[in-house]
Amino acid sequence: MRPSVILGHNTNLRVGQSLFHVQTEDRGLPSAVIETVVFAVGRVVYRCRSSYQGLVGQEGWQEQLRGRLEAQHQAVLQGLRDGTLALRASSSIAVELLNPASWLAAGMVTLELRVTAVPDGSPVAEAEVRAVMEHAGNRSECIARTDAHGHASLRFSLPDLGPGDAELVIRASAPAGTDEIRYTVRPKARASAAREPASTADDGPAPATGP
Repeated sequence: MRPSVILGHNTNLRVGQSLFHVQTEDRGLPSAVIETVVFAVGRVVYRCRSSYQGLVGQEGWQEQLRGRLEAQHQAVLQGLRDGTLALRASSSIAVELLNPASWLAAGMVTLELRVTAVPDGSPVAEAEVRAVMEHAGNRSECIARTDAHGHASLRFSLPDLGPGDAELVIRASAPAGTDEIRYTVRPKARASAAREPASTADDGPAPATGP
């Protein structure tokens, strides 16, 4: 019952000296959720979700869904312009992916991560680092803690990357704060994948926060 065209909006909005990227999309069935995420300098500063479960199955529900998605997107844009959204304060920690060019091999995801304090860049030990990859209802998740140098390695199987994009979310949590980075993973064409023994993705993960 999911619409044949995946619904979504992406807008870059400058407010004063700040540049925001606002992304609203239908998360599809069975979740039946519209999600809007606001990024600033590659970091999530605001997120809201609304359910449209009550619409599903009604006559013309897909058109109503388009209207709701548009309204939610515009409401968040207006909230940014007005300064009425409760944006997250800048975190005191930052998580970084150290191997963006070699994170995937033979169907396994290996993420080499570093968590540092902001702004001095000192390592953050014992931070919880969690990575989640989702695609078409398939989900892989892995959790680890950073060592004394702020490093952590996460390894898990790559979910089936059929048609459409997958999302990789990397989140770090420590007493000093939290940080999150998101990537969109776009699979290569099926023909290319069939010729290669290992699962691959175009140019590694692409930041979900790009224009």
